[in-house]
This record gives sequence, C-alpha cells and structure tokens, in this order.
Amino acid sequence: MTFNILVINPGSTSTKIAWYKNDAEVWTKTIRHSLEELSKFDNVIKQLDFRLGAVEGVVKEMGYSYDMLDAIIGRGGIVDPPMPGGVYQVEEVLIEHLENVQALGARFKSWRSHGKCHSWSEKYSRLYSRFRSNR
Repeated sequence: MTFNILVINPGSTSTKIAWYKNDAEVWTKTIRHSLEELSKFDNVIKQLDFRLGAVEGVVKEMGYSYDMLDAIIGRGGIVDPPMPGGVYQVEEVLIEHLENVQALGARFKSWRSHGKCHSWSEKYSRLYSRFRSNR
C-alpha cells in the first residue's frame, strides 16, 4: 500500500514543502516569502491563508492535489505547555486548544470536515510504526 504524504516546514521567510510516497521523497520545494509580502501581516498567525495558498499553488504546479493525500505532517505550532517532538494524532482536544490559544483550530476543523484532516486509523498507525522503526 502506498501512502501520499505532504510535509510542511514553515520558517521565518520561507515555507519548505515535500511530497513523499511512503518514505521516498517525490519532490521538494522551498517557497520564499519576501519581507515586503510578510510585512502585510501583523503576526505569524495572520500569515496562515497566505502560506496555505502558496503551498496549494506549488502542489498544483507539481501536478498533485490535496485529494491524493493520506497524511499531512507539519512542524511547529504554539502549544502550551510545550510537547516533546514526535508524531501526534490531531484530536478534538488539540483542536480546542488551538482554537483557544491561536484561533487556528477553525482551519483544522474545516480541513477535517472536507476530509483533509483524518482521524488516526490503522494505516496511519502502520505508517507511524514504520517511520519509528527507521529512527
């Protein structure tokens, strides 16, 4: 079974993204954001739609779509108290926390209602186990 995975790594002036099939990288891109573009936003949280639009544009440019995805992996996020690194299932308690702390949970709820943010399932469990065993 093949899993399509989008990895997103937001940085201060760029967003790095990569598409994987299982553990094999298919492509990777760095989206550069100019200071002029970023200065339009009061803070990082308000950059969300701008950055997601840029990511979606590159995904389409590469001939892929979100409908093909089995998982999305992201780095970062403001979670208080801080959590150790690792793989976490996006569950209701995390979404509620994000809604209260960052107002980003609504985006996750939207993704979930459109099938973009999946509940933990057997296939993700197997994928996680595979990645964990390669550490």
